Amino acid sequence: MTQRFIFCRPALARQLCDALQGVGLLDAGSGLFLAAPRRTGKTFFLTEDFLPECVARGWEPVYVDLWSDQQADPAELIRRALIGALDRHRSALETLVKRARAVRIGVLRAVFLELEGDASAESPLVDLVDTLFRLADRPIVLVIDEAQQASVSEEGVKALHALKSARDQINNAGADMRLFLVCTGSSRDKLAHLVLNRNQAFFGATVTPFPYLGADFARAYTAWVNALLSPDQHYTEQAVSKAFERVGYRPEMLREAAQGAVFADDLQELAPDERLLARAERVVEARLNDILAEFDLLTPLARHLLWQMLEDGERFTPFAEASLAAYAAALGEERVGQSRVQKTLEGLREKGLAWKPQRGIYRLEDSARDALQLRGSWQSGTGTN
Repeated sequence: MTQRFIFCRPALARQLCDALQGVGLLDAGSGLFLAAPRRTGKTFFLTEDFLPECVARGWEPVYVDLWSDQQADPAELIRRALIGALDRHRSALETLVKRARAVRIGVLRAVFLELEGDASAESPLVDLVDTLFRLADRPIVLVIDEAQQASVSEEGVKALHALKSARDQINNAGADMRLFLVCTGSSRDKLAHLVLNRNQAFFGATVTPFPYLGADFARAYTAWVNALLSPDQHYTEQAVSKAFERVGYRPEMLREAAQGAVFADDLQELAPDERLLARAERVVEARLNDILAEFDLLTPLARHLLWQMLEDGERFTPFAEASLAAYAAALGEERVGQSRVQKTLEGLREKGLAWKPQRGIYRLEDSARDALQLRGSWQSGTGTN
């Protein structure tokens, strides 16, 4: 019973794979876009449940996490994932290059050289996908975790358009071979940008909320954690469920609350369930206080811009003359220039409090929005710029 707690959802994996095939209640034949807040079990599900189900169905899986290297361009990460998949078929590629007709030899040789590490050879993504199809000879499922990250660079946006083109070419060919696309995101607003903006590759698709872990998870976790505790310290399933809801259905935060409830000296006089719920409340408050403490270190203009983003949403126009005049009036200054606003917004983006797609406006990060909404009395403060 000392093993790490693991909770799998094979039934959900089967349901989503069925959706990609266009069967069942959810039809995601054109692509599956799943949104869920961070730390709610999405990535674990993809790697431990969904991808194994894809393999069991005879599909070729390709997985890439666009947050795995935030210094790299998202397009490059997608390329690396496809090259890694091609590498599993290296010997077959060598044979295909030797046997290819003249019309295909240039494309295949370029792919092979890139696979060999030739920096001068960089094949279009469409060619990489097409070659992988030829080698795998089975349906391919490409899973892009944190897909919204692709929208922050021009090359990332182009990569998504290239993948859509590859999908359309392959899926419209009328054969049994298919390219299944799965895009996930930790922000519904960011992921929605990929399907609601006419300039984005997947305009018109639908974002589906990724199901939270629920009562079955709480039941399994209660049984697991109680096996590690003495009988008089057991938690009830109802208390665990309530604590799990309070921490936003995040397993890591629930584990932090359960551990803290056991070792917190100032809570020992409370019953186990009361300790757990009190500790869950502290965990949530600590996370919010971390964000609010960061706000306190911001300049007055930065705080005002965050507040304005919350109020304006899609109507946020930070560089309009009327907006600049309003900033100056709010700060008691004669003038606020565009360059200063731009620099401040970029600073907020670097701090993870705001974000901006390559083609779009600045928006609040989810964590900043949650903190502002929960602490609605928060106002722009004072300080120096």
